[in-house]
Amino acid sequence: MLVVLLTSGFLFGQVKFNLGYQPETGQYTVSMLPELSWPAPKNQVGSAQIVLRVASDAEFTPGITSLIPDAVWADNAYVEQTAAAPGYTFVCIALVSGRTDKIAFVEGEEVPLFSFVNAGGGCAGVVELLPNDDPMVAAVVAEGFNITQHIGVLGARGNACTGVINGTTDCGATSGSQEAKAVLIETVQVSPVPASEQVLIRWYMPVEDDERVEMVMVDQLGREVFREKVASVRGEHALLIPVKSWQSGIYRLSFQFSGGRRTKSWNVVVLH
Repeated sequence: MLVVLLTSGFLFGQVKFNLGYQPETGQYTVSMLPELSWPAPKNQVGSAQIVLRVASDAEFTPGITSLIPDAVWADNAYVEQTAAAPGYTFVCIALVSGRTDKIAFVEGEEVPLFSFVNAGGGCAGVVELLPNDDPMVAAVVAEGFNITQHIGVLGARGNACTGVINGTTDCGATSGSQEAKAVLIETVQVSPVPASEQVLIRWYMPVEDDERVEMVMVDQLGREVFREKVASVRGEHALLIPVKSWQSGIYRLSFQFSGGRRTKSWNVVVLH
């Protein structure tokens, strides 16, 4: 009977959290990816908690903006340097506005929950979203501190969170070997954030380039959803992109040059 209950509970829990970071704006985004669809009233969320881990000496205070209508998220608890996690602080961000049915649970459609910037100022270094089966999480929980990732959904009959897609960001990291070492595109601006009907991309090209330049967007799974040739002349440029038919989620924008170079990437958040 115990095995049956555990298996049943696992089948009901099918939501993963994701942590993204946009270095140009210093904005982080927490989203979720349902692996099952729960129509109303099964999509009702009674409680939720997202827990971030940072170094204990980091100046880190999240300035939170909800991306869900009528939902309020707040950093309502800080668990600092416990015996099981010396050198770390766990920042617990909870849904404090009560029960909501405004979060859509559609299989495969990523939903941005909230964004935040470091109101403490500067770079906080590595910010992590740990899965509940992480050994450090289990050890801190055993000390009596609830630092588990949680989203209580009626359709799941309890905590629907089963894991993390991407859990590590580092505002102090240098660009990877695949990114261009020279600045190819400057001052990229994305508006509005989030976008629903269309998104406006503005950018500045510091020098004229003989190569073909394309704007490319991919989803969180790396699947290309948009590609278009853009001007390669020096100066300011803008492109208005319809996103009404796109799934809600976080997309990564970059510019690719025909010679193989590419820029760093920027976040584009779509929310319907």
